[in-house]
Amino acid sequence: MLLWKIVLFGCWFVIAFNYAGYAVIAFIINKLWPRRGGVPAAGGPGAASGRAAGLNADAAELPHLTFIVAAYNEASCIAAKIQNCLAQDYPTGKVEWLFVTDGSTDETPDIVRSYANVRLLHEPGRAGKSAALNRAVAAAVHPVIVASDANTMLNPDALRLMARHYADPQVGGVAGEKKVVAAAAPRAGAAAADEGVAAAPRAGATAADEGVAAAPRAGATAADRGVAPAPGDGADASVGEGEGLYWKYESALKRIDSDFYSVVGAAGELFSFRKNLYTPVDPSIILDDFVISMRIAAAGYRVIYEPGACAVETPSFSMEDERKRKVRIAAGGFQSVALLRGAVSPWRYPRLYYLYMSHRVLRWVASPFCLVLSVVAGAVLAGAALATHSAAHGAGGAMAGDLYVWLFAAQAAFYALALLPVKAGKLPRYFIFMNLSVLQGFVRWCRGGQSGAWEKARRA
Repeated sequence: MLLWKIVLFGCWFVIAFNYAGYAVIAFIINKLWPRRGGVPAAGGPGAASGRAAGLNADAAELPHLTFIVAAYNEASCIAAKIQNCLAQDYPTGKVEWLFVTDGSTDETPDIVRSYANVRLLHEPGRAGKSAALNRAVAAAVHPVIVASDANTMLNPDALRLMARHYADPQVGGVAGEKKVVAAAAPRAGAAAADEGVAAAPRAGATAADEGVAAAPRAGATAADRGVAPAPGDGADASVGEGEGLYWKYESALKRIDSDFYSVVGAAGELFSFRKNLYTPVDPSIILDDFVISMRIAAAGYRVIYEPGACAVETPSFSMEDERKRKVRIAAGGFQSVALLRGAVSPWRYPRLYYLYMSHRVLRWVASPFCLVLSVVAGAVLAGAALATHSAAHGAGGAMAGDLYVWLFAAQAAFYALALLPVKAGKLPRYFIFMNLSVLQGFVRWCRGGQSGAWEKARRA
């Protein structure tokens, strides 16, 4: 039974260390030996001064940016995305707006083409997001790239808050914060920035002043008018609750990672990097954002987290849509770990190696399997305890006092709680769902059947 005890407690240690322990250690080190220099993030220690510095930065000091959006059949939201971009509070003439619509068969290319201030790249064939990003970066005219998804909206000062970090030559990339919110009307009295979207054009401004298209033609669709369509009926609200909670947790980890050394994997919803550090990504790569950010960090540069720059999107429409998305991401995670094998040196960059192994590798490669093994080990140990007590004391003897019986009962209660339609079951339910998706992603990766072209998930 010693082996099963080692398996049980070893698995629990890996899970606890992956989801909380490594971050607690990094947080303590951050407090005892804080990093010096750099620009304070707008949402962390020194938040007030950090945001003020970003908003008050001299226009001459801010770098020129190329803002890239890879969009495939996004007619329902692309106009809203463009207007959100054009409303960014960034010096005029310092941003190139570049939209890639390769393979789109709907009105997406035509909508993009209708905006004079936006540059369009379009090819009829679809090769996937990584291929589109490679083409866009090669065509970009400015030294700093900002990439964002078509279905996410940014707060008006997002670009300023990200761009100011490039004053530090050690910063190779900046990761924004992803927020998942229910598709509902903004709360009363909320500012546009609070909701993570750009404000409406100023009173009296013309379309030309704001850099947006003229009034839509008669019979124009919601996409033509620059607004997102109304949320679809029947969306599963529990998906948004679980996903939103997960991203709050991930954002807290990213903040700790960034303070400790560097973010290990930026979210593609809003991510920036220096063009000269970009290495073209193989079109078969699923998690291009993760691979790009890790390559930059492995080259000796930091990828900073800027929580003041927010990318807001609605959750998946249903649990099945979210499952498909997470399985694909998990398959991409295994693919990325295999690709980056040996890329991060524990000797040259020990802090980065610690974060990469603890936060990412364990999350994909170890924790889901440890969950399964811990249940098996718990059942074996509890069964052995029951058999021992039954033989020694007869049925109904002192078995209830055995540690392993209680531990397995606690495990069973946790999984049973996830099956109950109660508020307390939301967290364990999403946790189990997430790890089961990783296991499915592992199977998909082993089979090698994953394409580099995204399968769009329906959104609420």
